[in-house]
Amino acid sequence: MKKNNTTTNKYLGVSFCVSSYYTRNGDEKFKFRFPIAPQNGKRLTCQRQGFETEREAVAAAKKELDAYLTHRISKKVKDISVTDFLNIWLDDFCINNVKQSTLDGYQKKIKNYILPTLGRYYLKSISDDQLNDLLSNLFDDGFSRNTLSCIRASLSSSFRYAERKGYSEHNPAIDLEIPKKRNAKNLTRKHENVFIDESTWLMILKRFPRGSSAFLPMLISYLTGLRKGEVFGLCWEDIDFENKKIIVSHQIQWAPASKAGADREGFWYFCPTKTMKSRVVTMPDCLVDILKEEKERQIANKEIYGEEYYKYFTNQVVNHNPNCNSNDDFSNPILPSGTFPVNFVLVREDGSYTDSRVINHAARVIHKDIMPDFTFHSLRHTHCTNLQMHGYDLKYIADRLGHSNIDITMNVYSHLTETTATQNDNKLNDDFNTDYSKLC
Repeated sequence: MKKNNTTTNKYLGVSFCVSSYYTRNGDEKFKFRFPIAPQNGKRLTCQRQGFETEREAVAAAKKELDAYLTHRISKKVKDISVTDFLNIWLDDFCINNVKQSTLDGYQKKIKNYILPTLGRYYLKSISDDQLNDLLSNLFDDGFSRNTLSCIRASLSSSFRYAERKGYSEHNPAIDLEIPKKRNAKNLTRKHENVFIDESTWLMILKRFPRGSSAFLPMLISYLTGLRKGEVFGLCWEDIDFENKKIIVSHQIQWAPASKAGADREGFWYFCPTKTMKSRVVTMPDCLVDILKEEKERQIANKEIYGEEYYKYFTNQVVNHNPNCNSNDDFSNPILPSGTFPVNFVLVREDGSYTDSRVINHAARVIHKDIMPDFTFHSLRHTHCTNLQMHGYDLKYIADRLGHSNIDITMNVYSHLTETTATQNDNKLNDDFNTDYSKLC
């Protein structure tokens, strides 16, 4: 039996082993192995094989170590993998400092995009070139700038925490850039905002008429531009019938069981709007009338069902104040019992809450029979486009949609500025179209 020989070498302070082995054909080959950063408490190694000579294996091991250890850090910094550090960051910082929807976004981006590329490396070895390469490669793969911005935000926040807490002596995520001056190798994966023309909208209403669970939430967004979480979080205290206004001071989100804790099921909860600011949105008369009739229907049903009518509560006061912005990233769970009653606008006949999952069913039907690229956000986009087409200025549109500044409106809905420019060009020609040749 042929004996396998193993030698131990050292390079850049890391020990690595080179050993021989024999293939089924009896040919002698060489391989190398060195330890890499532990992940989730497990010891891991980097291994390569198939080299013809021991010298080739040693050279390849040094080259691999050069790539793995991109720079040297003093020994006082703890040896920890990117995977283990990001788990610490999520558990120790994010859970206590960001709202659930933001935490969910961080976890998704880390699991799907960051860990597959960087998870196996030591945190101390990560360089700005590696992070910029990650963003550049994802851009070439066709990911949208919005997705890349979210990944960059995850990296920036986590590495800032790493430097502050002493896990790393430098922050490689300070000046991360998203590619913009070249074309991606693949088309973007995002769904473009889609406008719903009037005939298509009438087909949707015919399929989901008044009385169906999807009718009222879709109508509210179509006529006001509210986001999905804002629509489904509406309470009757938010509806000002006298002044025909909707107070948008919070939204509702879902915390799945995996985030709610081992001892509880998933739950709905109130939290601030996306921009942490309240706003007031004017309703057209047709929506005022429909909401009045809906409230009367609920009052009648409450008398019919009596104690069997569903009731909801919170243990914190829900903000219905149009002049009160929130600087607190709070979450306020919806409970079957509690201190403060919750009077949802969107409920079924028995008072049970109509949550946003009704849109999932409606969207599947609309995709199949009416509009393949429909999303709930299409309603908000269509409202924005309709406002512009009817001559409303961008500042009014931005305030109504709840954008933190007009630049967001111009960037997200850039086609609006193009349409406005065309309208202004036509108006300019009409206003200044004097035949000066006849006057000279």
